[in-house]
Amino acid sequence: MAQADISVIIPVENTVEAVPTLLSCLEKQSFPAARYEVLLVFFGASAGENLGAIERYAAAAPMPVRCLREPAAATTKARNLGACSASGASLLFLDQDLLAGPHLLEAH
Repeated sequence: MAQADISVIIPVENTVEAVPTLLSCLEKQSFPAARYEVLLVFFGASAGENLGAIERYAAAAPMPVRCLREPAAATTKARNLGACSASGASLLFLDQDLLAGPHLLEAH
């Protein structure tokens, strides 16, 4: 994978139904989709649940989206896994309950 300018890292726990909305907001960025990637890090006991459905949804996104699993139930471990797996020159961490405005990435 080519290096992205920005890697957006989102730890996800127990709210996989919110992921399509999160991705939809990131799809509407004014920043070019080829210049950023999204890493969804599913963590905790539910790390494997519904991952197939999310991966299928993410495959249709205009920007690269990767789904990772962290078995530990710790947000910090999920963020660290995302940071270690990111290809972006800059890292942007979002929480699973925050929706990105359309100019968020451009502003960074």
